[in-house]
Amino acid sequence: MTPLHLHNTIPSAREIVRTRAVALAAALLLATGAEPAAAQTVPDGFVLEQVVGEPFLEQPVAFTWLPDGRPVLTERPNGVVRIAAVGSAASDSVFTLPGVEGAHPERGLLGVAVDPAWPARPYLYFHLTHVDSVTKIVRYTAGGSVTDPASTAVTLTDEYVLLDDIEDINGIHNAGTLRFGADSLLHVSLGDDAQSCQAQDLTSPLGKILRLDVSALPPGPGGPPSKSALTPAGNPFPGPDPWERLVYVWGLRNPFRFTVDAPTGELFIGSV
Repeated sequence: MTPLHLHNTIPSAREIVRTRAVALAAALLLATGAEPAAAQTVPDGFVLEQVVGEPFLEQPVAFTWLPDGRPVLTERPNGVVRIAAVGSAASDSVFTLPGVEGAHPERGLLGVAVDPAWPARPYLYFHLTHVDSVTKIVRYTAGGSVTDPASTAVTLTDEYVLLDDIEDINGIHNAGTLRFGADSLLHVSLGDDAQSCQAQDLTSPLGKILRLDVSALPPGPGGPPSKSALTPAGNPFPGPDPWERLVYVWGLRNPFRFTVDAPTGELFIGSV
């Protein structure tokens, strides 16, 4: 089955973002063998466009777009990062993140985000389960063809660890989304690890969406920084605990997917 991209023939800017995201999500389902019953039903005013097809993708549960239009896709169980050139249905493997634990269906490489200042800040951020039974948020520096939409010759080096002390005991409810807001702050979703009381505890990162300021982190490999170095102005809880100061939304079960509405900054959260 060929993955397809749904878009409006006369879209607004917001419609382009929304329909591209929804359509690629449907395309990823098709690439993994799932076929929604209404996959070929096209609303009036929309057309289908192929985005990514071959090779067969291994559970590509997360994706983002480079500013030049290239999709970046990640494969959950194996930590593979893939990029497709604009106008090409083929994607190439450009990197495999080390230490990804993907044997459990809710663990693995779960999220990806591109730095909003790309290519001046050529960084990709990843949300993953590490083999040491912790959730890690890491940054990699891209090299090679960072501004050529026709190329997949991108390298990823210099791992910088943002967070590596989020315990994953039970293997489920790990959440997994990374999204930048219009304020260039990084939002990170974390599930409750099947420990429901953690979602109500502001001294725990579990069952939360964190909001981080990554703009002042040094280039190159390293980390993790102090929690204070990641804390932005304007987070709602100024309490003494370092995790509390990073919390933006709390009381969540497993906010696996969410998005940030660009005009308003509101979060639309899918907790599963």
